[in-house]
Amino acid sequence: MFVALIATEDGWTLADALGTAAAITMIVYTCLGLPMQVLANARRRSTQGLSLPTFGLSCLGFLLFTLYAFALDPIDWYLVAANVPGTLLTATILLQFWLFRGSDPDPTGR
Repeated sequence: MFVALIATEDGWTLADALGTAAAITMIVYTCLGLPMQVLANARRRSTQGLSLPTFGLSCLGFLLFTLYAFALDPIDWYLVAANVPGTLLTATILLQFWLFRGSDPDPTGR
């Protein structure tokens, strides 16, 4: 509540500024970072250096926000559009973990 009451000179609130910064960051991550990671994994045929739990939780988060959007009445199409690409791309990386599971060297060096 307090954050929404603080306004800058051009009429933006701190909440507006933070929301915009978060949206831009997530768009860059989803539209640039994840596709680049999918392509890098495919070229190397490896997911070495990536964390399976991290991508699993990321996929779950995107998926839950997508399901939440469909559970709202009316459906929040903004949330759907914002989270479906992330769900699909992180699911693709999870698939790559499975596809490339035998190609990664043993991280212990044995």
